[in-house]
Amino acid sequence: MSSLHETAYPRLKAEVSDQELAEIYTPSAQERSFARKHGRTPAARGALLILLKTVQRLGYFVHLIAVPQSITTHILACDDLSHLAASQLRVYDRNGGARQRMLDTVRQQVNIKAFTVEGKAIVRELAREAATTKQDLADIINVVIEELVRQRFELPGFSTLQRSARQARSTVNTSYFRTLNAGLTAHQKNEFDQLLHVPDDSPHTSWHMLKQEPKKPTNTEVKKYLQHLEWLQGWCQRLPAVDHIPAGKYHHFILEARALGAANIKAMQSTKRYALMVLLVHAQLRRAMDDAVEILSARCATSRPRQKPT
Repeated sequence: MSSLHETAYPRLKAEVSDQELAEIYTPSAQERSFARKHGRTPAARGALLILLKTVQRLGYFVHLIAVPQSITTHILACDDLSHLAASQLRVYDRNGGARQRMLDTVRQQVNIKAFTVEGKAIVRELAREAATTKQDLADIINVVIEELVRQRFELPGFSTLQRSARQARSTVNTSYFRTLNAGLTAHQKNEFDQLLHVPDDSPHTSWHMLKQEPKKPTNTEVKKYLQHLEWLQGWCQRLPAVDHIPAGKYHHFILEARALGAANIKAMQSTKRYALMVLLVHAQLRRAMDDAVEILSARCATSRPRQKPT
């Protein structure tokens, strides 16, 4: 699960430097004029300014009580409102009607759209699109945030983005798994099932043996190694292709498959189980082929006759 701190989701810092206060949270003359125009009382003016400066920083609204004291104090001092008590401002956290009117007024001022049904639909679509190539939830969330900001939408709560990203990733991954699963025959699935059983002549399942990193053979083991390579090639020629799966997804699925023991993968939902097994066979063949090229190159190098010095 991705935490807020792992993403680009904006948040207020508990400790703010004097430079940040001056550069980020100082209301301009135009902004102070805006607050005087729409705030009938000093407390309303102060609340408007705090909401304005914080939404400019965050892209979403927070309750006044959640704003660090240093930020509140600085903003109020800029418009000669330091005399306001915290209780006077918090009225606008509790008064739903007054707060909503303030939010609408500030939205118009900063030109952002409220996060409504339209925004939710956009988030779902953006998350699905990002999840086709990205596996990490933080990466998916960051893509959504960037596009919402570009389209001038108010950011929703982080939990909304997190939930949408998780659902999108699950949907996309399931689609990849189903595609691979659909390319398998009943006989191939049975062959995969056999990999998860411990044979009489071995302490380990064939799945365990498949997951082992292929060791580079010595000269006397080359024949056995090539037989293993042939076995993997035979498997892959009959299995669905995996080239359509983006690299980030592919590597994540391979890591997951390698981490699973026979009992764990056997307990998994069958569509995902067979898909991960397909992916691992392909991955092991790629690795074995790379090693075979290295071995062949090394043997060719050692078999070349050395040139005699002239």
